[in-house]
Amino acid sequence: MKDLKIRCHELWKIMGNGRGDFGLTETAITLVKEKVKQHLYHYKSTIESKYLTKGIETEDQIREMYNGFFFTNLEKNTERKSNDWIEGEPDAISDKIIDFKSAWSSETFPASISDAEKKIKKAGYEAQLRGYMWLWGLDSAELVYGLVDTPEYLIEWEQNRSIHEVEHLAVHLRLTCVQYERDKDYEILIKSKVEDCRKFAEQYMKEIESKHLKHEERSI
Repeated sequence: MKDLKIRCHELWKIMGNGRGDFGLTETAITLVKEKVKQHLYHYKSTIESKYLTKGIETEDQIREMYNGFFFTNLEKNTERKSNDWIEGEPDAISDKIIDFKSAWSSETFPASISDAEKKIKKAGYEAQLRGYMWLWGLDSAELVYGLVDTPEYLIEWEQNRSIHEVEHLAVHLRLTCVQYERDKDYEILIKSKVEDCRKFAEQYMKEIESKHLKHEERSI
């Protein structure tokens, strides 16, 4: 898999320095192994959770809330771009990259910029934004956390509904925005990490193929 590419939302998984093969972390190794298996066995993995479902279903609401508050006219981006190393599709594009994240509840919503920065770092969203900036050649990006009502079917068994019914609150309390500037040195590091992932992918593929060869030898 010499042409292996990493999706922007996965970049955080490969950027650390580890003790594994080619300096990869265990998280990076797990990701690459999964990609190799998907390639060889022709399947795609899906991740489902109520948190992801809310994020998908309420993205339009948060974008419109952002448009109304900041007097912008953002539309959903549907263009996907790639280069030789990464690929991705941000939520919106103007003179900067804009990506929206929907908080699960009032309890999990980052109310201040410093809270959001900690949450972004833990979730790996900064790397995602930096990938988007590189692909689109833009010098800045913004991550927007929004807080909107949780769809009823996702909380029908929740006892504390007050943390999910939030649209009576002022909009400025329900948006937290964090800005980032492009870092071309980080893009060079991304290239290096993806190349390391490709080397490991080739090694792992050979390991799998070698196993099958041994099976064939035993059957002779």
